[in-house]
Amino acid sequence: MPVELTMLNDALEALKKLIDELEKKIMETMKNEDPEQQEGFKAMKSIPGFGALSSAFFSNEMARGDFKSGDQFIAFFGLDLQFKDSGTKRGRRRLSKQGSSEGRRLLYNVAMSACRGAFKPMYEHYTSRMSCTQALVAVMRKLLRIAFSVWRSKKAFDMAMYRSPVMQSAL
Repeated sequence: MPVELTMLNDALEALKKLIDELEKKIMETMKNEDPEQQEGFKAMKSIPGFGALSSAFFSNEMARGDFKSGDQFIAFFGLDLQFKDSGTKRGRRRLSKQGSSEGRRLLYNVAMSACRGAFKPMYEHYTSRMSCTQALVAVMRKLLRIAFSVWRSKKAFDMAMYRSPVMQSAL
């Protein structure tokens, strides 16, 4: 099997080079964008869990859309709740999933990274009250709100300035 291992290692090295080239192209593309989008991109990269790809994607979506609130931004990605109520009957609540599936996929990866790092206390707090999937969606929604506010202010995210009771008790 040594022949197969060398072939796999060669393929892995080729994939690593391709990833590096794609990241360079993303950075070059972002340098050619307007200054407002560049500032938003740099500010979004400061949020825990957001990398170059996710920051580029979400800053592009923010620049494309005219969002007046964080709720609109959340609904754009389909992470808003859909109610099935009628009269006194309280139906099931679920995500609308009306937005970009690619955006939800990227946000899932961002949230998983953030839950392993800076947002771990928040995720653990949510998992004590709800299922792991619901907790992850709650963190995803929180990250979208943070991304929206960081984009609007064009200031880097500072965890010390973040005023969440759950996060403050963990510090």
